Amino acid sequence: MYHNQGSAAFVVVRNEIEEKLLDGEECDRISFYKFTHFKEGKGWSSSVVESKYKEMMELLEKSKEEGNALSPDEI
Repeated sequence: MYHNQGSAAFVVVRNEIEEKLLDGEECDRISFYKFTHFKEGKGWSSSVVESKYKEMMELLEKSKEEGNALSPDEI
C-alpha cells in the first residue's frame, strides 16, 4: 500500500501531523492512516487503501452501535 510521506520516519510524520494539523492532540492510528494515504485534490493513493480505510471506519461505527465501542487502536 502506498503512502505519501516519502522516506520520513513514522515518528517524525506523526509528530508533524500532531503539531501542524491537530494542535498538539494525539493522532490515532486511523487518522494517521488517512493523513498518510490521502491528499486533498489527489484523493487516495490507491483503491485498496481507500477500501481499507472505509472498512476501518465501518468497524468503528459498528462497534459504537453495538455498545461495545472499540478505540481506533483496537480496530
